[in-house]
Amino acid sequence: MDALEVIIPKMKRIDPSTAAETFAELAKIGVSNPIAALVQVASSLDADALARAILLLEELLEDFGIFLETDLEAEIQSQVNFDNLMIEIAELRK
Repeated sequence: MDALEVIIPKMKRIDPSTAAETFAELAKIGVSNPIAALVQVASSLDADALARAILLLEELLEDFGIFLETDLEAEIQSQVNFDNLMIEIAELRK
């Protein structure tokens, strides 16, 4: 999720005049930088394709956020269920 939060704003700033600046900024992060690779590919897209790619990434970010929230809720509920079962077992042993 953190990567998408970095990638999306950088992709939104891409146009022929800012591509070199964006690459220079990303080069500071590291040589084997997947964000830089994605931005490089994105910079070769036409405006419509780039807008669609950004939209898809934003949807992915939103969906992933919902998934994480749902997963956390399920994990908490599982822990509550487990704790309740442990209490029941302890009471049966008395």
